[in-house]
Amino acid sequence: MSFRKYALITGSNSGLGFGIAARLLEFYKPRIQDEPETFTIVLTCRSRAKAEDACKRLKELFPERKIRLEYVLLDLSDMQSVEAAAQEIKARYPKLDYVYLNAGAWDLQGIDWIKAIFATIMNPVKALTFPTFYKEAIGRISKDSMGHIFQSNVFGHYYLKTRLLELSVLGSSTKVVLTGSLVAKKESLSFEDIECLHGQRPYQSSKRLLDILHFAEIESGLPYQQYLVHPGLCTTNMYETFLGFIVIFAKLGFWLCRLLGSPWHTVSPYIAAYAFLWIATHSHIEDENIKWGSATTMSGKEKILPTSVELILPSDKEKSMTYVQNLYKEWKHKLNVP
Repeated sequence: MSFRKYALITGSNSGLGFGIAARLLEFYKPRIQDEPETFTIVLTCRSRAKAEDACKRLKELFPERKIRLEYVLLDLSDMQSVEAAAQEIKARYPKLDYVYLNAGAWDLQGIDWIKAIFATIMNPVKALTFPTFYKEAIGRISKDSMGHIFQSNVFGHYYLKTRLLELSVLGSSTKVVLTGSLVAKKESLSFEDIECLHGQRPYQSSKRLLDILHFAEIESGLPYQQYLVHPGLCTTNMYETFLGFIVIFAKLGFWLCRLLGSPWHTVSPYIAAYAFLWIATHSHIEDENIKWGSATTMSGKEKILPTSVELILPSDKEKSMTYVQNLYKEWKHKLNVP
């Protein structure tokens, strides 16, 4: 059998990552029934049980697809796990055609319900697009003594893709897709606290930093293609784990926002994955210097839209790149990587 294309999706046992995998399975299919498998999707999860369950559910959804589903264990909050995953990917796959850097964390601790109700009544679209009523854990440190959200959402992926490049798994035809967010606001990131150990919005801070790093890398030049994409606003396992049954009301709120004209309330991970599939399946995407987003019409028809990015100064790019590059060298040394 010949396996000609390989896609890697981090954080793919649920939510957006699972939606991306489902989209790829739906799109890539043999032209004829007896054509051999030509596409391999590699899922990454933190546990073997979650990975095997994800593969099982995807096969049940698309039993007729002749696509190979495999997995690699990866915990972005553990640098030994990240290095081990890079080595395993190199050993098992000659190259990667698509790399979806999707996995991440969001340490929700609570909701200011009075503020949430008032904001939603006054302006439901704004309140449910750029919420300010979530309470996040502050100062959480990973086992590697980094900011947990910074490591999970930014540095773990930066280290992984840089190692895969060094290991010659990424090439000029590879499409690396970073998962951005609508909430990547300028005021959430302080360069005096780049890992956001003391700030109130570690998740937003990490997504703003991701925006800056992407545009800095594109400006300096990369030996592979890289795109910044966000899923709009959908309810994922992070919402469901935290909100429980209240997630039903969150979904209703998202539907209301769509009916009120918001293009960004994609609601479901499947629709949220549309822009991620679009990037993979369009061979001539001329501008990597755009933040793309999954969007919908009021009736739910999928579309892709460019998304505004708040002003990024040259000094922002320099500070961000210097920080992660130095940290990368430090961790290669700690992990005894030549």
